[in-house]
Amino acid sequence: MSNWLRKKGEELQPGHMAQHIGLRHGPVRINVTFPSTADIERIVTHTLGRPPQRVRVIDNEQAATVYKSRSHTSGLLYLKSSVASAQVTLEVE
Repeated sequence: MSNWLRKKGEELQPGHMAQHIGLRHGPVRINVTFPSTADIERIVTHTLGRPPQRVRVIDNEQAATVYKSRSHTSGLLYLKSSVASAQVTLEVE
């Protein structure tokens, strides 16, 4: 393995390189407030540096269903909520 992938003589574990360039391996927690009209897309940024494998709602202030409106990218989530102005906390990994 080349020297630039070593740190103090040890191999870097998966995710370490991402941390060095400001990206997160996961999970990342994000607080989101949805638009004042239900079922309107909310675009949310994340720092994984890759499309997420999973997006979970871990806290939900209202009885809202949060769902993916289109495919997520390496920096963006595309979500909708069934309730207007829903406030949720997401865990993205």
